[in-house]
Amino acid sequence: FFGVPSFWQDYLSYPLYFFGGAVAQRNGWMDAIKEKSRVAIYTWMILTFFIVNFVISYFHDKGKLDGVAFLLIKGIVWKGIFSMAISLAVSVFFMDYVNKKYFCTQFYSKSMYTAYIIQYTFPVLVGLKCLFVILDSTGNVAYDDPSNPSVNNMYITNSNLIFPGWLLVSTIALIIDWPLAYAIQAIPGFSQVL
Repeated sequence: FFGVPSFWQDYLSYPLYFFGGAVAQRNGWMDAIKEKSRVAIYTWMILTFFIVNFVISYFHDKGKLDGVAFLLIKGIVWKGIFSMAISLAVSVFFMDYVNKKYFCTQFYSKSMYTAYIIQYTFPVLVGLKCLFVILDSTGNVAYDDPSNPSVNNMYITNSNLIFPGWLLVSTIALIIDWPLAYAIQAIPGFSQVL
């Protein structure tokens, strides 16, 4: 959720994730995960973390691959192998320790899928725009091509502002995303579609 929108990289995979989740629910795969060993799942996550970082640093730091080939390998090991391991570990952690009803459960459960769908279409973009305005007005950005000052060739000149910027974008996006998703769900008929 907290990433910068990259349409061709992320949005094309969303239908695959959606239908994969539908197949998983229909076949009871989440119930089958409850029976799996937690030690094996957490060990796999930790091992994949170290393997992924080794592979990425080996290919990148040694100059073995550049450009598209490196991005392909990074995408396979980072967005593929490691994402699977971390998603499984987070899922079983929440199954074991957070599977309770809280005061806000109804609010989040009603609007979570809608929040997931709309996150990059509006809330994250508003947060990014606020961050860019702040960084630009404080002189903390530069452009690769000054004649074309766009977000595509912009970079932050003060690396100490990356984490606070992430926090700002995340906070703004969450403040907009959840109430908006809940409001959309409250529209008659939308709860059957979303």
